[in-house]
Amino acid sequence: MNTADHYDQEADGFGEQARIAEETEARLAADPAVQAWLTQFYGDGSGLLAHYAEKKASYLVHGPGWLAAEENRALRPLTEANERLWEIQQKKLFNLQCEWRAGLLDLPGVETGAEFAEWGRDITRCPLLSPISAEDVDLYRAYLLSDDCVDVGAGVTGQLVWQEYDMFRQWHRLEEAGSDSPGHDMGRALPEGLQDSFGNLFNLLFRYPEWYAYYDLYRGTGPLLRLPDERSPAPSPALPAAPVPPETPTEPPEPPLRHLSATDLALSETLIKRFESREVLRYMRVMEFRPEQDAETEAMYGVYEELSEAREPVPVAAGPDWRECLRRAQVAHGKRTLADALPAAYRDYCLREQAGIAHPPLG
Repeated sequence: MNTADHYDQEADGFGEQARIAEETEARLAADPAVQAWLTQFYGDGSGLLAHYAEKKASYLVHGPGWLAAEENRALRPLTEANERLWEIQQKKLFNLQCEWRAGLLDLPGVETGAEFAEWGRDITRCPLLSPISAEDVDLYRAYLLSDDCVDVGAGVTGQLVWQEYDMFRQWHRLEEAGSDSPGHDMGRALPEGLQDSFGNLFNLLFRYPEWYAYYDLYRGTGPLLRLPDERSPAPSPALPAAPVPPETPTEPPEPPLRHLSATDLALSETLIKRFESREVLRYMRVMEFRPEQDAETEAMYGVYEELSEAREPVPVAAGPDWRECLRRAQVAHGKRTLADALPAAYRDYCLREQAGIAHPPLG
C-alpha cells in the first residue's frame, strides 16, 4: 500500500468513526429507556453518552483488527511449536544426506547434493523421511527444556539453514582440532581479517544447529559427520586471475552536507546555544534528558513486552543483575510455553498424516 492509499484509508476510518458516534449518541439520547436509566445518576448523562458513542465507534472500526491480533497472539505458541516440530525432520534429512554422500544408500529422485538443500527449504513435503514419532517429539521436548536450547527468547534469531553439509563438516573439523570455544564458532573458518567483521553473522548463518548436536548425543549419530563425501564433484581448476588495470587518480569528492533532522537533539542544543538564552537551554536539557542505556538494557524492552503478555505468573530468580534475571525468566517461560504447545502441534500433525492431508508449508 502506498502512502496516499494509507492516508485515504485512515481518512475513511475517521469518517466512519464520526458517523457511528453521531448516530449512536443521537439514538441513545432519544431512547426513553436510556434516559430513564440515567435518572439514577447526578447530571443529565450527556457527557457519558458522548464519550461512550466515541468509544463504541472506535471499537467497531478498530476492534476487528485488535481481535485478530489477540487471536494471533494466543495461537503463537502453537504456531511456533508446529514450525519447531519440523526441525526433527530436518535432522533426519541431514542424516540421510551424510549417508547418501558417503555412498551408503541411494535415494529415489536424488541425483545431486543440492537437492537436500531444496528439500530442506520445503521440508513439509519431503518424501524421503519416516513420519515423526512420539519418541522423536519426546526427545525434542527434552531439548527445548534443556540448557542446550539457546534460540528461545525476545530478540533471538533461530537457525536459518539446516542442510549446509560443507559448512557443518567444517565445523566438525574445527571441533576435532580443538578450540577455546568449542561449540559452533564457524567464524573461525573465515580468513583472519574477516573474523571480527563477519564472524558473528557467519556463525548465525552456518553454525551447526544445537538441536543436531543434542540429537547426535542422545541418538549416537555424531559419527555421520565423519563419513567421507564420495559424491561431491571434484573442484574445477582455478582460472588465472584477470590482469588488474592501473588505477586512474581521481579528484576527491566534495564532502556531503550533513542531514538536518528536526528531531536531532544535539543540533537543537547547538541552535539554542548560538541563538537563544541560557534559560531556554536549561529548560531544554531538563525536559529532554534521557539517561544513556547500553544495548543490554535496551534489549529489556522486548523482554518486558513478552513477559507482560503472559497469562500466568512468571517466576524471576534473584541475582546480581536485574537484566540477566529478567532475561533468564523470559527464556525459561518461553521454553515452557513452547514445550507445552508441542503435544498439540504433534496431534495436529498425526491427524493430517492419518487423513492423508498435505502439511501446510512453513513460514
